[in-house]
Amino acid sequence: IGDAGAHLDFHITINGIKPASVIKSSAVFEQAKPGIRSTEEAKIDSPQNVRTVNSQPTLVDENADTSKLHITMVSGQGFKTTKKRFVKDIPDVYCVVKFGSSPKTWRTSTIKNNELPIWNESNDYTFSNHNQVINVEVFDENSNGKDDFYGSFRVTVGQVLLDGGMREVEISRDGKLTGLFINVKCELD
Repeated sequence: IGDAGAHLDFHITINGIKPASVIKSSAVFEQAKPGIRSTEEAKIDSPQNVRTVNSQPTLVDENADTSKLHITMVSGQGFKTTKKRFVKDIPDVYCVVKFGSSPKTWRTSTIKNNELPIWNESNDYTFSNHNQVINVEVFDENSNGKDDFYGSFRVTVGQVLLDGGMREVEISRDGKLTGLFINVKCELD
């Protein structure tokens, strides 16, 4: 190490995430001034605009195009046939998906009479960061009366991408895990 100190360079790659657009890869910051400025004197308004690339703070271009996120509800497992008043009730499973802060929801089709539903249904969203949350509620459709609520789960886009783009998530209800699972897939375009 000696008088020069140690220097560590590293590079992290996450499957499914495009690299950020970088204005300058070696920004120098002046701590004495109230605003943080790079060597090109481009003002950084918030810490979200700063990324670390090769151990150097880097200014990220906020005007870069946002990516499209392709969310797929792949399949489910753990669903069981139950008896209801002399009749077997084979699950008729569907999911209601909400992404990020958007009030818009998306509903998969109902997979009738199947303990292992397979949807492979997708919807596209605008991706802004890996902390965006996918909220999923899972139901059993009933022909008579209100649909039965199996439970729900929340997962971030980053969690799914870190699992190679697909993640099996266990459904919970009233704070308890149910033993029911849904496979979610995320892809960035």
